[in-house]
Amino acid sequence: MAKEIENWEENQVKSNFVKFNKVGDFIKGVFIDAYKPDKPDQYGKMERKLVVKGIEGKWHESDGSVVEVVEGEVYKVGEKEPIAKQMAETVLGQKIMFKLVELRPTKKGNPAKIITVFSLKDAEGRPVLDQAWLKEQQMQAAANDEFANMKA
Repeated sequence: MAKEIENWEENQVKSNFVKFNKVGDFIKGVFIDAYKPDKPDQYGKMERKLVVKGIEGKWHESDGSVVEVVEGEVYKVGEKEPIAKQMAETVLGQKIMFKLVELRPTKKGNPAKIITVFSLKDAEGRPVLDQAWLKEQQMQAAANDEFANMKA
């Protein structure tokens, strides 16, 4: 058995939730999952989360620091109503980008964050899918089937 290395301070788990704070903040990636949380967030909302396998991107945290996407890492994006409408035509495995395009003034004081979803399509209008991710899913499904058959 491998010896456990106890350098806890060097292995802090960082948030993988994308926060759009400045116009131009974006994440490009592969849409790999969507889920609704079991309980409401701090504002009492049950906002669906979109899961993206990162390709590239960057965004600004509220403290001004910049987070850069690490290719292959998994990130989450909150799906507010405008994003949900834009995501209606996307499919799992599709390459997508979320980008903060505008900060629109509101009467509440905080600006509304206008986030646009871009989804790649080919010349015929079909979704551009990440072939490596699809192959990975097929291999996982085959392994799950094989395991299920072993138990039967």
